[in-house]
Formats: sequence, structure tokens, C-alpha cells
Amino acid sequence: MDIIFEIGLYLMPFENLFFAPSAGWATITPIIFFVYLLFNLKYVVKTIYKYKYIFMFFLAAIILSIINYIFVGIEIKNFINAGITLGLGIIDFISLDIYFRQKQNKIDKCTKILLLVYTISLAIGWIQFITIKFNIEPIKQIFYSIEKRSYMGNNRIQFTFTEPSFIGMHLFGILLPIYLFTKEKKLIILIIAFAMSSIIFSSGMRILIDIISVVSILYIVYLIKNINNKKLMMMTIILILIGILGIAILYNTNNRAKNIINNGIYADGSLASRFFRINSTIKGCANDCRLLTGYGLGNALIPIRSGYEGAMKEYKSSYTNEMEQLANPNFTNDSVSFCLYTRVVSEFGIIFLIIAITYIYQLSIKSNNLFFRNYVWILFYIYLQFESYGFYTIWLYIVLLNLDIKKIKQKI
Repeated sequence: MDIIFEIGLYLMPFENLFFAPSAGWATITPIIFFVYLLFNLKYVVKTIYKYKYIFMFFLAAIILSIINYIFVGIEIKNFINAGITLGLGIIDFISLDIYFRQKQNKIDKCTKILLLVYTISLAIGWIQFITIKFNIEPIKQIFYSIEKRSYMGNNRIQFTFTEPSFIGMHLFGILLPIYLFTKEKKLIILIIAFAMSSIIFSSGMRILIDIISVVSILYIVYLIKNINNKKLMMMTIILILIGILGIAILYNTNNRAKNIINNGIYADGSLASRFFRINSTIKGCANDCRLLTGYGLGNALIPIRSGYEGAMKEYKSSYTNEMEQLANPNFTNDSVSFCLYTRVVSEFGIIFLIIAITYIYQLSIKSNNLFFRNYVWILFYIYLQFESYGFYTIWLYIVLLNLDIKKIKQKI
């Protein structure tokens, strides 16, 4: 029944369909992976045993959450939402492990599927761009009818992703690790095509920041490995000058970027609201002993409200809509951090965060794929502005790290 898993791959970039059950990350692929898991229950125990420390970590986190609920209470809706997200992440993890490691399916087959469907996603992005550019109303209406959330009214291209801010997660959280593992050149061409298109479309600041950050991380890692290469050092100076020129061009062509460069993070409503959530979480946890243990799964809103007043005093943006929602006592939404690190600290405490980061880093340095293990720094970066436990990146990375690369190369 491996075809079920492959159907999930075919639908991976098409996550903004109107019937997707989530109001946040609108995807159906993890649900299909769940069906795949049900048809392969006999393999589940082997996965749990292989990654017993990871599952012990989750078990300890749930036990800690139950203890926390006794002292700080529980919001049932948020508990269910957070539980489903974490559950979907575990489903992704087990399904990926069954398909790749236990059944040893060919990764090149999956690569071909991803190349096809993400190319279609890229083409749809260009259709969206042309539709907006020439104001083709009938095509707009088609998109409005099939999309769960559309940004075309704001002249922003999201391809087939839930929103424009998800572009970087797909490029650098799915396509890039697969490329680093397989060295399939068509993948890097596709990533570059997506990145250039996103810049042309002015899809948002998030993807610009992601592109600059990821390229910088990759180059710094490469530079450290070749620190004594004089030609490389000269190339670095040239690239820095090109980077400065690029920032100058961006400054003069992108008003949003210009405002941020001139006036800081509070000049942009989206970045300001994201920073506010992180800042209020930090302030809420800082003066509480639960910085060590968190407040329980689904209780990420508690420290945000605790630190709300202090963060609000520092908030200098004119965009206040989301801040007013957070201040509303009837507001109940567990997905408030927009940062995985502050969410983990909020729910499970800083000790659990340190354990998780250390475990993933230790896995990476043991990998026999030098290029792929350096990806860990990009992994740590992309979750600075993304909080979902269910997204594929962490789980895909752990599973790929545990594959026998010699066998994979033989299969390819």
C-alpha cells in the first residue's frame, strides 16, 4: 500500500484547498500519511523501538503537561488543537520511517514526484501573477473558490501554499534537504526558480529574509570548511560587495524593505506582530519558575498574556489588530507564538528545548553525509518563524539522517 504514501507526496505542495480541515496550516498530506500508517501498523513498533528516546521524550512531555494542568488549568480547545498538531507530526515521522528506512523504497522515485508537483505549484504561481497583473477576474474567482485562504486581493502570490510565509518552509524545509541528500540538480534549479519568482512577485519579506539567511548559512559553513583557501576569501569579499549592492537595490525598489531598514522591525506590521508574540512569551516566562517546565501542551497563550503588558510598552507599530485580539479574554488560539522555540518553552519548558536541540545536533554530527549534516543550521533557522509540530521538516531530517546512504546510492 505504498501508493497511499505517494499520494500524500503528490498533494504535499497543494495545501491550501478549501476542504482542508485546519484553519491554520491548511494541509491534507498528514491525514493521508495517517491512512498509510493504518495500513502498516505492523511496522509501527519497530519505529518506536528504533527511536525510543524520541518517544520517551514525548511521553515525558505529556506527563509533565498533565502535572501542569493541575496548577494552571487547561483550555480543552487548545489542548485538542495542539494535541492534533503534535499527533500529526508523529504520524509524519512514523510514516516517513516506514516508507524510507524500513521498506527501503527508492528515494529517487519520491524525488521525481516532488519535482513534478512543485513544478506545477510554481506554474500556478505564475498564473496567479499574470491574473493579478492583468486583472483577469474569472480566473481570480476560480482561485477564490478553490483556495481556503487567498492573498490575491492583496496582490500577493502564495503559489499553492497556505500563505506566502510558507514559501520558505517548502523550499528550504522540504526541497533543500532532499537535494542535499540526493544531489539531484533539478531540485536546486527548482528551488532557484521558486526563489527568483518570489522576488519578482514581491511575495513578502519573509521569503526575502529566508533566501538571504539560508544562502548566508550555506556559504558560512562552506567558508569555515575552507578557511585557508585564499581564492575563496577573495570571492567572499566580492560576494559581500554584491550583497551590499543587492540591499541597496532592494532599498530603492521595495518600500516595505526600505521602511524596515530605516525604522526597524516595528515599521512593518507583520514582523512587528510576530516579534511581539515572541517578546511577550519571553517576558511571561522570564519571571516564572515555569520557564523550566512550561505550562503544558496547548497552554502557549498563558505566558503571552502574562508578558503582554511589558511587551506592549515596547511595541511601537501602528498595526495593533492582532495585539487587541490577544488582549481579548475570550481569545483562545494555541498557535500564537509563530516560533517553535518559544512554543516549546511555553508548553514544555526550556529544559525540554535544550534536550531536543542537543539530540538533533548530536544526530547530525554522526551523519556520514557531510553536506546533509550541515543542514542542521538551516533547520534551526527556519523554525525561528514557524511553530507547527506537524510540519515535515524535522521528521524528514531525522529519518534521512538514519538512512544508510550507501544503500540509497546503490538504489539510485
